[in-house]
Amino acid sequence: IDLLKREKDTLQTEKSYLQTEVQGYREKSSIASRTVSNLNDHNKSLDSQIIQLKGDLLKGIHYTIFLAWS
Repeated sequence: IDLLKREKDTLQTEKSYLQTEVQGYREKSSIASRTVSNLNDHNKSLDSQIIQLKGDLLKGIHYTIFLAWS
């Protein structure tokens, strides 16, 4: 019976350790998910800035052509 109690204690300790490991992986996964979300948001912002800059560039080109023909 002592052997069974020790085996049970060992298994309980192992279970506790594994639960801690799983919790750590869940936290890392959550952090990774938030990081990906933040990067996606940043990417969308950069896309908007690129579109704005392209528009500004085209306006500048049109204005330059207009001045050249004036």
